[in-house]
Amino acid sequence: MKPSAAYVDELPEWGGLDEWLAAEQILGVAFGQQVMEELGESVEERVQKLGPLVEWAQVLSQNLRLLRKGRNDAAVRDLAAHAEKLVIELPEKNGWDLPPASSPRIRPLHE
Repeated sequence: MKPSAAYVDELPEWGGLDEWLAAEQILGVAFGQQVMEELGESVEERVQKLGPLVEWAQVLSQNLRLLRKGRNDAAVRDLAAHAEKLVIELPEKNGWDLPPASSPRIRPLHE
């Protein structure tokens, strides 16, 4: 099985792909924060709290594999809109400040 990064490396240059993946990265961090803040005492509680983070990772991997089948700008736009919506909803649900829209440590390769 290839790592998810290999799937992205093989995708053509699509408009909106970088924005979607940036939103997914922010979302992954938010799910990780939620897990760290809510870990329970028992193994069962911890496994239950890990569920959303593990599901997010699985869905991201599935979506990347789906996109390898061919260019689909509409799907990328839908995925980005959904991820951006969750990026707002998850912090609101947990009473956190909204995360920054980008990281100054991440720059496009062509710069």
